[in-house]
Amino acid sequence: MSSVDAVHESGYARGDKSKEKVRTMEAVSYCVVYTTKPGERDAFVKKIFDGGLLQAIRDMAGCETYDYYVSEESDNRLMLMESWASDAHRAAHLEAPYMEALAALIEKYVIDIEHID
Repeated sequence: MSSVDAVHESGYARGDKSKEKVRTMEAVSYCVVYTTKPGERDAFVKKIFDGGLLQAIRDMAGCETYDYYVSEESDNRLMLMESWASDAHRAAHLEAPYMEALAALIEKYVIDIEHID
């Protein structure tokens, strides 16, 4: 089953959660909604999953959750739920070398980003 099929079949895709993660009072969570160019959501998801980018993010120290969810109402919307052990861990994630690749994918496929509080 491809990564896009897994997202569509379940509504989300999860990484390997076999590593025990300890949640602290400092933990931070974020919700980001991406609107892709028409007809490009699946290509965006495929690039993130199949290129190893998603696993690199999930393997980052302090990453507790990094899951994408597709909209059943719009073929162009995708939600990211991410949780980090602390603000410092998320800051390190935002400075990680893989962020350049993610930024390039966003530039290519995404037309709007909404951060939900």
